[in-house]
Amino acid sequence: MKKIFCPIIICIFLLSDSYAQNFWKQTNGPLMDGANVSSLVTNSNDHLFADSNDGIFRSTDNGDYWVEIINNLTTVDINAIAINQNNHIFIGTWDGIFLSTNNGDNWVQKNDGLSGLGLHISSLVINSKGHIYAGTSGEGIFLSTNGGENWLPVNNGLTQDFIGPLTVNSKDDIFLGCSEGVFKTTNNGENWIAVNNGLTNHWVVSLTTNKNDYMFICTFHRFLNTSTTFRSIDFGENWSQFQINNISNYQIRLFSFENSDVVYAGTDL
Repeated sequence: MKKIFCPIIICIFLLSDSYAQNFWKQTNGPLMDGANVSSLVTNSNDHLFADSNDGIFRSTDNGDYWVEIINNLTTVDINAIAINQNNHIFIGTWDGIFLSTNNGDNWVQKNDGLSGLGLHISSLVINSKGHIYAGTSGEGIFLSTNGGENWLPVNNGLTQDFIGPLTVNSKDDIFLGCSEGVFKTTNNGENWIAVNNGLTNHWVVSLTTNKNDYMFICTFHRFLNTSTTFRSIDFGENWSQFQINNISNYQIRLFSFENSDVVYAGTDL
């Protein structure tokens, strides 16, 4: 199993009984105290990439040493990272999308088709065909089928323009979370349908899929300040609630890694 190091997630819980032992250790993370890491990904060479509102960082030695990689970026406020099968890295920022084809050493802006609030990228995901989906904070979701060269809006069926987390399953179905629950497309974004059966709260703050295509989400009730976690084993058609070790009073970020059935849950405390 790949070693995964999380620089600033302080409380981690594993949703798997087979990983009961405590094996986490603090790394020499590059981030200042209080930085908000929204993505942690690996490429095929086991290089780690972490983003924050202070930039993007790379580690080539399992997190022991980190380097800031912001050459040619117009902003360091980064919200999302996605890596395709060619190890090309896409990042979503408040100034659009940037691409690196040399492991983060240099970045090129890829905003053709994005403007206004469409430049405020909140999430990214790439399917097995290399198609890239970009969620925005105010203009819905955009799709590129040519490596980020051009972007087109794909919002038919969506009832919310502020897009939260994105995930993809083994069938290349794309799922998104927003304040109105979970939406799903099975036809490359041509149509979206709500898949909220069983959800008691629709404000989705995190969303992930493991290698078995089981889906996990966390919803957050802003007025009660409580989180609720749900699981779906039928491609989002139905959701059932589950509990994570008495941490319902915090926003929970769920994440998983390719080819793993383990799902991790992190909080800010």
